[in-house]
Amino acid sequence: MLSFLDAYLAPKKDIPRRAYLTVSTLMAAAILALWCALSYGEVVRSDFLPTPDEVVAPAINGVADGSRWSTPASASPTSCPASSSPRSSPCRSAS
Repeated sequence: MLSFLDAYLAPKKDIPRRAYLTVSTLMAAAILALWCALSYGEVVRSDFLPTPDEVVAPAINGVADGSRWSTPASASPTSCPASSSPRSSPCRSAS
């Protein structure tokens, strides 16, 4: 059954570059339009699906000030929270 699907779904000839780029661009635009409709239309709560400008603006600011490219100190393997359980902590010693 799987080989039948592979044979059926496999392209029989090369997809033209113009068609590939057109469909790719339209799909990206459709996903962005759906995101905008759901978030700006308040169909979905904003804590679950933020608006595009709530995502893009901090990303641009982070790239501009360089904070997107640095690792925060809290992510270093040597900093372990004092209240973490020794059983589930990734910081426990290997003894």
